[in-house]
Amino acid sequence: MRSIAKGDNSIFKRLEKAGIQPNDYISFFGLRQYDILMGRLVTEIIFVHSKLMIVDDRMAICGSANINDRSLLGERDIELCVVINDIEEEQCLFNGRSVRVGKFCSSWHRRLFSMMLGTMGHNENNIDVTDPVSDQFYNYFREVAHKNTLIYEETFGVLPTNCVRRFDQITNYTDKPKLKDTDPNQAHEKLKSIQGLVVDYPIYFLDEENYLPSLRTREGISYRFFRN
Repeated sequence: MRSIAKGDNSIFKRLEKAGIQPNDYISFFGLRQYDILMGRLVTEIIFVHSKLMIVDDRMAICGSANINDRSLLGERDIELCVVINDIEEEQCLFNGRSVRVGKFCSSWHRRLFSMMLGTMGHNENNIDVTDPVSDQFYNYFREVAHKNTLIYEETFGVLPTNCVRRFDQITNYTDKPKLKDTDPNQAHEKLKSIQGLVVDYPIYFLDEENYLPSLRTREGISYRFFRN
């Protein structure tokens, strides 16, 4: 979380110092689903280990590499990625402006967004996923993720969550009555409002805590030595 929103060097803090509201341009999301297991409602985060980046619907990279030294220096972890440069092109809209994009990469982003928003096979709200950079689509995507998050928090009391900023808040949060226990029928009805898989990523979970290693530990001494 330190690189995203925690500390003065995080991307959020640096944008705020420049007078830019981070959420106007960049957001972080996760994937979550629910089911019934042995007669009980359960939920779990969907953990996808592979990494995917689609650039301007013309180029994509998919594989195991992370954006860090361990993956990219070539001397540590062994990674495998596929790089796709589209040759076939088609016309598409970027923020309402007509542009040429790669046929495969564009279809990939449409399929992924449809899966995340739950519009594959049926699209009752006529959500257009063809223009991925329009304000209308960006705001809608964020609204769906936040609505889904609130439902999961009320129904299951999920962790991690942005509702918990310190360790001493965890017990109070987890002890709150959960709709799945107090009223299972209402919980089932509320979960029907979930759209797709997308939820807010809990970037502010425990953000008021300092969880760097203590100076009295080997890890703490090493961290401060190399940092300075």
